[in-house]
Amino acid sequence: MIDYTQEDFVQRVKELTDSRGADLIIDGVGKTTFAGDLEAVATRGHIVTYGITGGIPDDINPFALLSRSRTVHGADLFDYIANREERIMRAKAVWEAIAAGWLKPQISQVFALEEAISAHRLIEDRNNIGKILLKI
Repeated sequence: MIDYTQEDFVQRVKELTDSRGADLIIDGVGKTTFAGDLEAVATRGHIVTYGITGGIPDDINPFALLSRSRTVHGADLFDYIANREERIMRAKAVWEAIAAGWLKPQISQVFALEEAISAHRLIEDRNNIGKILLKI
């Protein structure tokens, strides 16, 4: 895993791929990382952006993607979940993947319920989104 807040993720991707770049980048951060995504993605690579915790990225000229044949896709989970049944089906698939062991949640810290205020403060910090678990 590459932590973009701790290291130059573009350089690290290039090191890991022998300068080729990543075939797929899934970005939930936005402005903070998007320009780097464009550098780190491989020729004919794909960037999927689904969040803006780091702000809305600057506009890009779509013709800038022609160089290296890159593609950018935007997705919002709410557009993909049509109804309650689909939400349940997708949630069940996630839990099954965790149970099967091929999806491994990364939890940086566990809090007692009495520490919910501290946990909430960490959630408000975009660097900690998705890394908090409350122990009840």
